[in-house]
Amino acid sequence: MRFADRVFVPGTAAATSGLAVTQTIGYGTLFYSFTILSGEFAAEFGWSRSFVFGVFSVGLLASGLAAPFVGSLLDRAGARRPMALGSLMAAASLLAMAATEGPASFIAAAIASQLASALVLYEAAFIAVAQAGGQRARLGITQITLVAGFASTIFWPFIVWLLGFLDWRQVYLVLAGLNALMCAPIHWWALPGRTGTGTPVRAVTPVPPAAHERLGRAPPRHAMLLLGICFCGGAVAITATQIHLVGILAGLGFDVAAAAGLGALIGPFQVGARVTEIAFGRRRSPMVSGLVSTIFLTLGLALLLLAGASRAAAIGFAAFYGIGQGLTYIVRGAVPLYLFGADGYGRITGRLNSARLMLSGAAPFGFAWLVDRWGEAAAVIVLAGCAGVAAAAFLALSVQARH
Repeated sequence: MRFADRVFVPGTAAATSGLAVTQTIGYGTLFYSFTILSGEFAAEFGWSRSFVFGVFSVGLLASGLAAPFVGSLLDRAGARRPMALGSLMAAASLLAMAATEGPASFIAAAIASQLASALVLYEAAFIAVAQAGGQRARLGITQITLVAGFASTIFWPFIVWLLGFLDWRQVYLVLAGLNALMCAPIHWWALPGRTGTGTPVRAVTPVPPAAHERLGRAPPRHAMLLLGICFCGGAVAITATQIHLVGILAGLGFDVAAAAGLGALIGPFQVGARVTEIAFGRRRSPMVSGLVSTIFLTLGLALLLLAGASRAAAIGFAAFYGIGQGLTYIVRGAVPLYLFGADGYGRITGRLNSARLMLSGAAPFGFAWLVDRWGEAAAVIVLAGCAGVAAAAFLALSVQARH
């Protein structure tokens, strides 16, 4: 057996390794860059933080509306052309960000960048690796998320370094170049295309999937509804926490340095969960990973309420939340594949991700409203409740799948 076939699902080495690179660049340039660069152009134009992030949320909502169309497009056309085109669109949108002259051009560029993200980030990548690997794509999904989990670790300091000798417009030019010159060629050469009949090419060696890699029968009743509730509840909890963590911790009594240190502690637990999934995931159903993810996410947010009064609770939050968040992205790709199979996977995940992305866009502002009205503790209780609803929905789905 070739070395590549020992590390990757046979026939998927190029797609998996290529997507690991493009997802890292995609999230770094289209998502994490906004956190840093938003302050730069907001200061130049005198815009409020709420206006800037409001526009970003509108972009996420637009991405959610586009998700079902993108999923169906990738089913029909294969991943190669849409994702390569998406990288060029991402580059064009970042060039437009660099050319921002006022609110109208900023709104148009920001929305365009998030529409492009629907073609190039995780949801599209999971469809691509499913086309390359068929029912056995779970390992590839895990490997991609493991590498792309370092996007913020790489791009936050990289962008800060660039700002040391470039202005924000020039930084956006660099980010656009990465999408056009690296991501687009990788998507074109590494991903499966389609046959003459329009059916996506599957590069994988035809090996029957193991029992834990497919349900083996019709999906449970209400599977789409329960999975949608799970994905939406988890997305609200994670998105709001990601955006507002420093503010939450400040409200609980942490200074900026302590809050940053606790936030940095989440990363190792997130990566550790994904490494564990690679090592042991083949031995269990992805439903187990889904239960662990949602339950740990709920426990982590519950411990966050106690983080201001207890060092152990603060570390427990970082551990449980990091593990839950680390597995969430894998579950998002692997569980629909397990329940519904590879045929029509793009259409199914597009429907699931549409509601998730739209709620993710509303979550930061909803959380801020709760904080203004009732304070950080009450807002965190609501987030823990959302995670708890996700866990309950996934538990019900798991019971139905078993019986």
